[in-house]
Amino acid sequence: MSRAVCRTCWTWYANGESVCPKCHTRLVGADNRASAVALDGAGAVAPTPSPTIATPPSAPIQPTADAPFPAPAQSRSSGISWPVWLLIVAGAIALIAVVGLTVLGLQVTGALGPVTSSDGVFSVKVPKGWAQGSAVTTTITKPVLALAKLKTTNGVKPEFVVADLGQSVPLAAIEAGWDPVLRSGRVTVPGTLGGLTRTTIAGAPALSVEFHGSKYTGQLLFVDYGSKTYIVEMASDPTDFDSLRDSDFSALLSSWQWQ
Repeated sequence: MSRAVCRTCWTWYANGESVCPKCHTRLVGADNRASAVALDGAGAVAPTPSPTIATPPSAPIQPTADAPFPAPAQSRSSGISWPVWLLIVAGAIALIAVVGLTVLGLQVTGALGPVTSSDGVFSVKVPKGWAQGSAVTTTITKPVLALAKLKTTNGVKPEFVVADLGQSVPLAAIEAGWDPVLRSGRVTVPGTLGGLTRTTIAGAPALSVEFHGSKYTGQLLFVDYGSKTYIVEMASDPTDFDSLRDSDFSALLSSWQWQ
């Protein structure tokens, strides 16, 4: 035969071979390959094996224009271990829990005076009627900036606290696992935490969530910058929060600058 093909590994030969050197299957000629059959070692007719067709790999998921950070590879799992999840949520809760006790030894900074975080990474401008203080240190997060409004409502000072989570945690992973973690019942929250929404702070990607309690209402922000993940807590008496969110809190966030 001038040309022959192996019906097992589908390799063509043109040097007079009758048996495939690779798999030792009898070759089929080019002229009668459509009707030819392979013979087994005893000369009996053997069924013609079907070629194996490789399945192409799935195309990678491409980021979209409305996604400031990439989604995790699998939507059912955030890729964050439970100890880290407890650190994230408990760190946010720790800030809520110390509202009203956070700012000690207030120092008036003056209207619109800029202040820099203790780690030197960012600064904000202090609105009129606000002052800088020292934040109560928790065992879960490290506060790097604490501001409070001098005027209280129902005995509650509106506060703006920023804490370093202590490690960099992908925001996409926080976003993917937030709702399942809250629904798991393994984390207790003083009040209610809502769903996450995407935003930015001074160009850095961030996630925002509101919380509501009987004494405090506010907003938490998870901010990713460089090798740090920050938690920002803005809280006040429930009757004040809506107006502060659109005034003093908004002014603080819009004045945020990375150093």
